[in-house]
Amino acid sequence: MSKLSFILLTLVFLLLVGTAAVACGHSAPPAASSLAVVLTATPSPTPEPPIVRAGHPRIYLTAEKLADLRARAVPTNTRWTQLLAEADKSDGTPAAQALVYQITGQAAYCDQAISAALDALDDYDYATKAGDLALIYDWCYDRLSASQRDTFIAYFNDWGDVHLANPGDDIPGWGNYWPRYGYSFALVGLATYGDNPRAQEWMDEFRYRRYQDVDLPLLNRIADGGGWPEGTVYDWIANWPRVKALEAWRTATGEDLFQSTAWYRERLGYILLHRLPGQAELWGYVYHPYLSTGDAERNRGPLANYERIMALILISRFPDDPRAQQLQAYLAAPPTDNSDDFLYHEEFLWFDPDQLTITPTLRTHYAPALGTVFMRSGWPSGAADTDTGATYLTFQCGDHFSYHQHYDQNSFTLFKYGDLAVDSGVYSGEGLSYHDINYYIRTIAHNTLVVYNPAEDFSDVRADASSNDGGQRTMYPASRAPMTITYYNEHAVHYETGDILRFDDAPLYTYALGDATAAYNNPAYNQAQDTDRDGNVAKVGRFQREFVYLRPYRHGGDYLVLFDRVTVVSPTFGYSNTKLLFHTLYTPTIAGTGHEVAPGETLYPGADAATITSGDGKLFLAVLLPPEHNLRRVGGRGRRSFWVFDGNYDYHWEADEPQPRPVNDYEDFPYGEWRLELEPADGDLSHNFLTVLHPAVSTTLAMPAATLITGTGVSGVHIADPRLNRVALFAADEDGHVLTGTVRYAYAPTTATLNLIFDLPPGGRYTVTPWVNGQPQTAILPAALWA
Repeated sequence: MSKLSFILLTLVFLLLVGTAAVACGHSAPPAASSLAVVLTATPSPTPEPPIVRAGHPRIYLTAEKLADLRARAVPTNTRWTQLLAEADKSDGTPAAQALVYQITGQAAYCDQAISAALDALDDYDYATKAGDLALIYDWCYDRLSASQRDTFIAYFNDWGDVHLANPGDDIPGWGNYWPRYGYSFALVGLATYGDNPRAQEWMDEFRYRRYQDVDLPLLNRIADGGGWPEGTVYDWIANWPRVKALEAWRTATGEDLFQSTAWYRERLGYILLHRLPGQAELWGYVYHPYLSTGDAERNRGPLANYERIMALILISRFPDDPRAQQLQAYLAAPPTDNSDDFLYHEEFLWFDPDQLTITPTLRTHYAPALGTVFMRSGWPSGAADTDTGATYLTFQCGDHFSYHQHYDQNSFTLFKYGDLAVDSGVYSGEGLSYHDINYYIRTIAHNTLVVYNPAEDFSDVRADASSNDGGQRTMYPASRAPMTITYYNEHAVHYETGDILRFDDAPLYTYALGDATAAYNNPAYNQAQDTDRDGNVAKVGRFQREFVYLRPYRHGGDYLVLFDRVTVVSPTFGYSNTKLLFHTLYTPTIAGTGHEVAPGETLYPGADAATITSGDGKLFLAVLLPPEHNLRRVGGRGRRSFWVFDGNYDYHWEADEPQPRPVNDYEDFPYGEWRLELEPADGDLSHNFLTVLHPAVSTTLAMPAATLITGTGVSGVHIADPRLNRVALFAADEDGHVLTGTVRYAYAPTTATLNLIFDLPPGGRYTVTPWVNGQPQTAILPAALWA
């Protein structure tokens, strides 16, 4: 008999032969010693104000940078010729014209840019306008007359005064207007320093009142993983100007604020892994489809340019980071290797053809601060990433930070050859439409849990919200959009909505244990305790989701295993009021006999299998637990396509909007009109749900057998993948207590089997003893599989 002793968080081993029974014995680790530490803080000295370098240009263009750009300004460089063509247009981008002037010295380019900039000095119609004009002031400085300089400076100072007196939407926090205005303050101060007696005032507004006092504490709170809580589109809108402002500050003063927080470096992995495989096109611009999180229009390709430029700047600041080198390869690979024409000047400025590249290999990015995980099976088409057969998944379980964030903790999405398990709904572009506030942003639109309490009040989710979706609670009495870290910390109980308690990543799997109990009105905190929402009593006692993505092995299948522990506090909230949701683009097919409850709603008692087809992809769903359950299919255009418990919230602004609806300027069909609802069929308050999802090409006829395993203290599944069997086991207790003592389980393998045992005490020591037909066998660590 062979025994293994080792210390792990997740127990992983490979069993090679036969019908197996396994015993796993646990011995507790020694108790930790007591340690007392006293720290005495020494106040840091106030830093001296940065010194702005003399002369112009000073923003982005150092002498070294200009020399490099001039060397690249040759007819064989497509980035140069496209920039030149843009500058030669009668209505060309002024910044493109100003940059061409800096490279060629041809004054006509700057004269045209100055003329366009002066014509734009009539109002303050967008947040980054003053900063954009300040760039022209700096790059075309030696072509400005004294009176023109005075005109610009008067405009800038008046803008600053008017704006600070009436800030309007310039609200601090994890939002998207504040950094746009910050960009303008930074560039106005830097560009006019030496000419404008108020330049230092505008620089201090950016550097100290905004960045140091407000932004830095907020960015540090979300630094780990480099995420942005507002979601995809608002991330780009907010942080493209933020990153440009920091680069302007660095090149003009020498102070590198990119080093002020880990958030900037961490962005490299976040950006690399939040795009979907494949390619899309809009108005002639080719881009990788992007993950739609938070309030975000899908298919808004030109906005992806903002992220591209942001990424190029970050690569230039952290060029030796392997993630930067992988991201550079990704951005340099055709057919998505360029910016759209309105940003040709920034493409030429920041795309460095000499930057080192590495073919992307990153398959998981974890952002602990937000509770966000991005995963993919691999990079079968390399940096070009055109192969839609790569599997892509997301998992979300974290806290609430911002207005445009959704109520979606413990949710997931899944893509392979097409969108298979989706975040449903269509953003209006404003966040306040009938569909936005009553469906799209709500829990019921996502692949997670709803528990219906008919007395619960969700009117605080956003202005004029009326539906009760059974979902995650609002932030009331706290603000939906906290503005400072102090306020956020003072209301920690309200913003605490989820945590990833455990995370493990390896070549063959990624694992996360999300606890989203706090996202719902629960016994520890519910809104009936501190608000006038008397009906918002505790309803969820526990919602833990164990998420296991099993990657393919040697061209075999991949699988998502979900083990959900759900407890409701009253029978009132049980039965069909408790639902795990699986959203789809098209009609799911359910094995079994169903009966129509209402048009668009069919109940399948005891059904344990379903399939979903989308494009060239197919998703198989197997339900193994609880023993007594029902599947319900809900959807259908004009019937229950975006159904909440009391109605169909399928229009944006007017009830008579034509079908198909809802749509927006970038999405011409309603996204996610169907869903599956998995419900317990008994009156118990606590249930363990075990589901297995298998993404595949649409021609696949069936998924490999997924068989329930019930052992000593464990429940799980054996998946008979012909390339490599998988076993995934979890603590069977409905309270999720970690496993102790001896664990025994049995299964019938069809080939070598990878065994994964979760819910073990961290730091424990284990002895594995496999038996086949009564004979002890050898278990091995799967290092060979991971090579």
